[in-house]
Parts: sequence; structure tokens; C-alpha cells
Amino acid sequence: MENIVIPGVDVEGALRRLRGNTKLYAKLLGQFLGGSDLAELRDAIDGGDAKAAAKAAHTIKGVAANLSAVDIQNRVIELEASLKEAEGITEEHRAILEDIARLYDEARVGCAPLLNQ
Repeated sequence: MENIVIPGVDVEGALRRLRGNTKLYAKLLGQFLGGSDLAELRDAIDGGDAKAAAKAAHTIKGVAANLSAVDIQNRVIELEASLKEAEGITEEHRAILEDIARLYDEARVGCAPLLNQ
């Protein structure tokens, strides 16, 4: 497991947090990258609901932090802050969402060997 490199994810840090439980980490990471939280964020942004989008971003931020998905976490922190300051959904929010989706995709590809064990 320590040899698996997942783009944007501190695998070693996550495993330290989970006391080396690779099975649990694989399960949690797979659920996170499955995208239900991302889909909720996308639906809120597509629907023009900044409040719901900020709430979804906050959820993703916390889960990403616990799983050490640092690249996703950092972009979501930026999105959440911007959503809280904005009066509605902007093109900037949509662009950040697409970047977050790209980071999810990269992490999914990187963790495929772990999830297929």
C-alpha cells in the first residue's frame, strides 16, 4: 500500500490516521471517489443554489481532509470560500467545479489498483 501513488493524495498520512488499516482506507476512499458528494455539488451549482453548493463543498472538504485527498481539499476550500462571498453561482465557480471533477478523476485512476485488491 505504501508503494501506491495516488495523484493529489497523501496515502501515507491517511494510513497513519487510520492506524495502517488499508482495507478501511480503500473502502472509504472508494466511497468518496464514487462521486455522490461531487454529484450533489454539481447539482447545486448547475441549479444556481450557492447555499446548497457551499454546504456540499463543506462536506467534501471534511471528507477529503480525513482521507488526505489534499489537492481536492485545497480546491474545495477555495470554492467554499468563494461561494460564501458570492451572491450567486459564477463562471469561476463552474471552472473550479470542473477542476475538482478532474482531480477526482485523476485520483480514481490512481487508486484503481488499491480498489481492485
